[in-house]
Amino acid sequence: LVAEYGGEAESAEALLDLGVCGKYKLRQQHRARSQALKQVSAILDRSTKIYKYVVNLVLTLYRESERSYLSREELSLCAFRSQLLMQLHDAQNELRQQDPCHRLAWVLDQALRDGECGDRRVNELVQVMRPYDKQQHQGGRGRKRGRGDHHHHADPHGGGSTSQPDESTALGEMGMVLRDPPIFAFLAGTCYDRLRQVVKLERVPKQDFNLVFLTRLLQLACESRQMLREKRYKFHKAEDGLLRDFYPRLCSSVVDRALVAKGRQVDARQTDPTLVSWLANSGGAQAVYQQ
Repeated sequence: LVAEYGGEAESAEALLDLGVCGKYKLRQQHRARSQALKQVSAILDRSTKIYKYVVNLVLTLYRESERSYLSREELSLCAFRSQLLMQLHDAQNELRQQDPCHRLAWVLDQALRDGECGDRRVNELVQVMRPYDKQQHQGGRGRKRGRGDHHHHADPHGGGSTSQPDESTALGEMGMVLRDPPIFAFLAGTCYDRLRQVVKLERVPKQDFNLVFLTRLLQLACESRQMLREKRYKFHKAEDGLLRDFYPRLCSSVVDRALVAKGRQVDARQTDPTLVSWLANSGGAQAVYQQ
């Protein structure tokens, strides 16, 4: 049934056409119509034991797969993990409350429904990730809260702590939820929108709280399979190079696009080898650039 989910026509479309899968109503309708999800839900009923078995099966298939990280099969496993959980939520099945990824999946689903991930949703995501972030779990000491600060002392850069004392797989599973194609594309698009705002306000990327934190979520999504393989679970800081090197270069591209849109002549830029290197080696950078 897990394999059948990835083969369903609407699943395939959602995995490949982000313009379609990014539409919340279609996403919600698909999980309601998916025969594979329906059959798995019927098997689960309200059995915690069976649900844990299914989750562990999906996690194992994802972790042990020899296929490319961005293969359709890999992405379908992430989508299945996310959509099964949200179908349980839609059905008000109490199994959802036992899943450590439930709150994350719900907040992201609501953000996708709203078509934006603003301060309110980012703050909710910060709270979800707080137990997995050493510096935020300690209250973000050393950072003063100013007027208009809605993030309750949180530091978007974080501390890169281990997820749980018992090395729980929860953080790796959260990465799977974040790697669900429509969610991943939505977060990347939000990062690009934040970059445009950075340009408008004449700021630097590392100063934008939402951009920094959402970049960390993209990184977690990209690192999830390796994290599960190595059993080393960390919610890493945003890569310094992304904030200080890649994003500023992308901001220059944003400026050029804005000028062209206004009918202004822009000198052709030579291929930037540094930018190309980032795109070749960073899944998060590639996703934001594609927006």
